[in-house]
This record gives sequence, C-alpha cells and structure tokens, in this order.
Amino acid sequence: MNKYQQKQKALRRRLREDEAFRRKSAQISIDVLSVVPVYVMLEQYGWKRKRLTRFIKRYSKVIADIAGKKITVERLAEQILSETGLKYDDGSWWDTKAKKSAREGDLE
Repeated sequence: MNKYQQKQKALRRRLREDEAFRRKSAQISIDVLSVVPVYVMLEQYGWKRKRLTRFIKRYSKVIADIAGKKITVERLAEQILSETGLKYDDGSWWDTKAKKSAREGDLE
C-alpha cells in the first residue's frame, strides 16, 4: 500500500469515526430534549401520567413538525414572546417585561 492509499484509508476511518460521534451526539441531544421537559413537569409541577401523556404527544408532534419543516423554532419563539413576553435569545430565556434572565430561578 503506497502513501496515497494509506492516507485515503486513514481519511475514511476518520470520517466513519466522525459520523459515529455525530450520531451519538445527536442521540444524546434527542434524549435530553425528550426526557428533561417531562421530568420538570413531573418533579416541579406534580404532573402525573395522564397529563404527561398529553404533553408528550403534543411535544412529539411539535418536534415532528420542526423536523418536517412545517414550523421553525424561531417561529415558536416569536409566538411565545408575543403571548408571554418571554424571549429566547442566544441560549437563554429573558423576561422582557421584568428585564431579567429566566435562568437560575429568576422567573417563578
């Protein structure tokens, strides 16, 4: 095997490893986005099976609509802002009326 073939083989191996990493990262993201909201509703708000099941069905539909490009996350954020005054910006929620972050329990 010459140097060119060795480089090509190494490149293919690295691409396979990168793809495996991307798939694992995507699965972790999906798991977090699927479990954390349900956990918060259960632990913080005392939601039980019936209400959680309704939430999970609706949540799953919204996720499917995003994946199917029927709606965008930006559009959802705009709707939340217009109806509540809560703004999602650069990874954080902000209460535009109180002018403070929604992180770390600032909003109750």
